[in-house]
Amino acid sequence: MAIAMVAACVTCPMHALLTSPVALWHRPLAVVGYALALGVFATVIPVLLAALALERLGAARAAIAGSVAPVVTALLAWFLAGECLGVMGWLGWAAL
Repeated sequence: MAIAMVAACVTCPMHALLTSPVALWHRPLAVVGYALALGVFATVIPVLLAALALERLGAARAAIAGSVAPVVTALLAWFLAGECLGVMGWLGWAAL
């Protein structure tokens, strides 16, 4: 997992520099800050927490705990954002 994260951290900026070098540097500071916050809070912290859970719980228990995530996500989307599940969503929920 660490090798993939390092590879992504190296290759993504290289791709951005090669495909749009001028546009990359003309971003408002707030956009850069949001991108860094998104990277830390939506990627780095969850990956570290998942690795810690895997280490402490073992593979089987961590997999069971991870399978609850879609159900919790659907409940939070309904509760916080007022979203409703479609037929496929309910079928997927029932499959778990």
